[in-house]
Amino acid sequence: MFTAVLIAADHVRCSLLTHAALEAQKLVLLRMYNGYPLLGELARALRITKPDVIIVDLDDTVRAHDLAEMAHHSCPETAMIGILNEHEPRPDASSTGIRTILKYPCSPEELVKALETAIHVVQPPTYENLYAFLPAKAGSGCSTVVLNTAAALANVLHQQVLLVEADLRSGALTFTIDCPAQGALQHLLARIESLDRFTWSQNVTARGGLHLLLSDRTQPARAPDWTDYHALLQFAQQSYDRILVDLPEVVNPGTAEVVRSARSVFVVCTQEILSLKLAEIRCQELATLGVLSSNVQMLVNRWHSADLAEEDVAGLLSRPVTAVFPNDYQMVRKAILKGGAVPANSTLGEAFVEFSSRLAGLPAPAQNESPLARMLHSITKRQRKATPVASPASVRSE
Repeated sequence: MFTAVLIAADHVRCSLLTHAALEAQKLVLLRMYNGYPLLGELARALRITKPDVIIVDLDDTVRAHDLAEMAHHSCPETAMIGILNEHEPRPDASSTGIRTILKYPCSPEELVKALETAIHVVQPPTYENLYAFLPAKAGSGCSTVVLNTAAALANVLHQQVLLVEADLRSGALTFTIDCPAQGALQHLLARIESLDRFTWSQNVTARGGLHLLLSDRTQPARAPDWTDYHALLQFAQQSYDRILVDLPEVVNPGTAEVVRSARSVFVVCTQEILSLKLAEIRCQELATLGVLSSNVQMLVNRWHSADLAEEDVAGLLSRPVTAVFPNDYQMVRKAILKGGAVPANSTLGEAFVEFSSRLAGLPAPAQNESPLARMLHSITKRQRKATPVASPASVRSE
């Protein structure tokens, strides 16, 4: 829920706009004006309330603009929505902070859409500590990649890490780590309007140095939307060095907020042709959601030197490969049976540590490898004929 102040031109318009705001079920109206207030009166109110959004009726353009301009200077991080009469030309509102304008009268659905646009204009949804992982197709091993990356960040690099299992229907991390969930992501999203530290602690599962928000695979009574994930990320992002989100292959209207907000979206694929073809489709879908191409990166899981070379994979995808993780089914199977991550000193584990180090912007710690592990790692590197791989930060700056 977002806090709001409504400024209407008169009683009738205030009543209709209040009805739309309440029916939208996304706004808590802190104050409603059924006539244009004095500048000083509104300034005093804004110093106390600090709303997330201000809805301004533009029936009287001059008075409304004066109020909106003052409000914008007082609260530059507050979203502004203008309400304009039907058939009236759109005014120049660049100095007022109004970036979204609705026609009067507006429906609750139109108001929700305008709210989404206005919030994202003043609060560009990019968290530098947020990373989304998206499988090219089911069975690509995305959850294995996310879990082991998170474990390396937490247990090897000693970062404060949260792993969010956003596959509400088919999330299987509870089985992978052999640890019953304490609460669930579904419970947290259902209580997002009253989220506090106690509720958070009741739904976060601790596994070693890693915190997890796990799915209990139940279908919520109401499908979470962008506002739910917006509130979740805002609450979590200040408490963790890194937040990793394990997504299903289909991005829904709720998880769209995650991919738009992430510093990097990693599409996890394998060297199989079908997986690579679907990876292309995932990239196209992300583009339609407004995710910058420079924020989308490719990870190749279950790498095998006898299959397509890395430069061939990059050519098929028309984008560089950020990291590859060697195929080691036996190691992953043993880790699942033990309910943990793959050993950091194994060839596969070292690949996760190396990738995690780049995410964190830290040097990879030296591993106490066995001679056999060092030999296998050396062979893997030679066989890959790896081209230089950019870090997430450098890819974003290109």
